[in-house]
Amino acid sequence: MLGRVAWQAVAGAASTIAWTLAPRRAEPGLALLEGEPFAIAGVPATYRMRLYNPTAGSHHLTVLVRGWREEEPDPAFELRWDIALGPWASAERWVSSNWRGDASLVTGPLPERPVVWAARPAGRWRVEARIGGGDRDALHIAGTFVA
Repeated sequence: MLGRVAWQAVAGAASTIAWTLAPRRAEPGLALLEGEPFAIAGVPATYRMRLYNPTAGSHHLTVLVRGWREEEPDPAFELRWDIALGPWASAERWVSSNWRGDASLVTGPLPERPVVWAARPAGRWRVEARIGGGDRDALHIAGTFVA
């Protein structure tokens, strides 16, 4: 019995090593999600995403972006859009939300806001971006609401 367990452990370790060293199948996905670390509820904030297609074919993707306030179960905003990426192409998009239920695609980042040195923390936020609505990997960022 000990020999069988040892053999299973060796076989498991070998398959893990083979899995980590095997080349991955290239597929399009999210390459970047970023935003300012502070947000003010009611004031639009933007979040930048970069998508990348590392393949020789064109792909149509559906991107889902959601933002949550604190630990609330329902998103404070949600936006879904479709994009076509050509071979070896990348695309950047910005999502703007004031954290009160709305979100929209914008052509670029909003103008920088002045730093408010007297601002105090007023809660936390987190944003998730994923391709489609399924089980594919997602990118996450989080920050602080200030008042």
